[in-house]
Amino acid sequence: MEFNCDHITIDSRMRELSTALMVMILIFIVVSTGACTGREFTTVVKIGEIDDFPPGSVTQIDLPARFNDPDPPGSGSEIPSVVTQMESKLISPVPIFLVNDSSEGLIALYARNPFLGCTVKWWEPDQRFINPCHGEHYSMTGAWLQGPSPRNLDRFGVTVTDAGEVWVDLSKFQFGSAR
Repeated sequence: MEFNCDHITIDSRMRELSTALMVMILIFIVVSTGACTGREFTTVVKIGEIDDFPPGSVTQIDLPARFNDPDPPGSGSEIPSVVTQMESKLISPVPIFLVNDSSEGLIALYARNPFLGCTVKWWEPDQRFINPCHGEHYSMTGAWLQGPSPRNLDRFGVTVTDAGEVWVDLSKFQFGSAR
């Protein structure tokens, strides 16, 4: 069997390769954004009604959303005591605490410790958040009290509608203040 490729020019072959490359890029974009599966990259999540969060309450919630953490915990290195910082990390579900503070109102605290990324826990008897990994303590509003963390707990935006719906906006991420 003999193949004759005399009719194929370099220009037509380049066009075919360009088209194939563009199709592959389009497929990658569709698959990575979830467009072909109906998944959305939700940034605003309704978490309940205002009456669900009475004054003085602290409620742990895993938001059914994805969040691109701009300050993820570092990962290990081959050199002892060296941490390699990643640029960002996709988190899902997103762990938060919704706090209804008498002076600040509703606060959505990211339940990740800014030091090395452990999940903080609410300790009701002392009315504070505690990091079980490294011993940091934070007030009910996320203010640093003790431990090696460089800052207060991070926050997300919270909105209450006129109808009393409580929404958390992951696009309104705020780093905690430096201690």
